Amino acid sequence: MRTRSVRRRIERGIRPLQGLELSTCPPWVGRGASAFSALAGTLLQLRRCVVGAVVSPYPGDPRSGGENVLFVGSMATDHLASSDARDPVRVAHRPPDGVRQALRAATHEIHERLHQHPALAAVQAGAIDRVAYGRLLARLYGFHIGFERAARIKPERSVWLERDLAALGMTPERRAALPLCRGFPALALPEARLGALYVVEGSALGGVTLARGLEGLVGVGVLDGRRFFTGHQSETGRAWRAYLARLSATDWTAEQQATILSTATATFALFECWLGGWNDTDD
Repeated sequence: MRTRSVRRRIERGIRPLQGLELSTCPPWVGRGASAFSALAGTLLQLRRCVVGAVVSPYPGDPRSGGENVLFVGSMATDHLASSDARDPVRVAHRPPDGVRQALRAATHEIHERLHQHPALAAVQAGAIDRVAYGRLLARLYGFHIGFERAARIKPERSVWLERDLAALGMTPERRAALPLCRGFPALALPEARLGALYVVEGSALGGVTLARGLEGLVGVGVLDGRRFFTGHQSETGRAWRAYLARLSATDWTAEQQATILSTATATFALFECWLGGWNDTDD
């Protein structure tokens, strides 16, 4: 009975992705995109489509073999080699101190695929131009303002992105017309919000490193234009540790752990597909 309950909780966590249109996932996402059409039917679909999809590298990208650092902070410490650890049902029955390891394993595949994202790789290499950077920021803005509204949390990262877009010359009227990301998993439960925040807070760690790759574009020491990537600046590490403390402070039940895992993987999958449309934003 406990296993069936956990499975149902996982399925509910990914149900919002069921209607995701394949057209929103560009070619660089590769074969993983085709799996989204069957997402949210069974636990097997969760494992194949959200956790374990095999995705081709971005074709023609000379940096496709390199590592993108947007999520390097969480990935450097949040990785398990065991394939068994990537089974959401098994990890859902681990003790509370194993939740973090379960999250590392469950999101490993999507972490790896995001390493191939062309815009993030260009930022890391200091090779992105102003137009491409504006498109990337616009896409990130659509995701983060959508997330903040879905989670009903105080706007923060979307405000930083507004400043960056303004620094690149985007007017408030044009920004208001940008597409917003929808289809987030249900975030009413505290454990669901905590699962989604694993994606958001973890990305901030590598963002500080990516910010250095923007110095040639916005200027050395200039904050506006890269406010999003600098995040909390010297306090970024402290914010991540505070998140981990929240994750470890509760004796989560098996069902709550399943919700944390399914929400994290569903949010990551949505972010991956949404960010894939970065080059479709109008200039």
